[in-house]
Amino acid sequence: MLKSMKTWKQRLSEKTGLSQKECELFMKGFEDLIVEEFTDEDKAEVVIPTIGILKLNTLYNIKSRNPKTGEALIKAISKRVSFKPYPGLKEKI
Repeated sequence: MLKSMKTWKQRLSEKTGLSQKECELFMKGFEDLIVEEFTDEDKAEVVIPTIGILKLNTLYNIKSRNPKTGEALIKAISKRVSFKPYPGLKEKI
């Protein structure tokens, strides 16, 4: 299972023939590109060819109530990233 950076580097190195250091640089560069795209205000999607789409969803202030005390609460704006795989990826799995 690919849960750690170490495991990712090892498996990617085996598949590509690149060194683990090169694989680590690729992974960090890939992460930087995604973060860079999401920090641009106009862009809320990152398309990863042949894999799928990462989408940034903004959840605005939500009014709720504490069930024990009845106190009104307002949850702050938060952001979540969702992933939608391409149909070709679904078929391979």
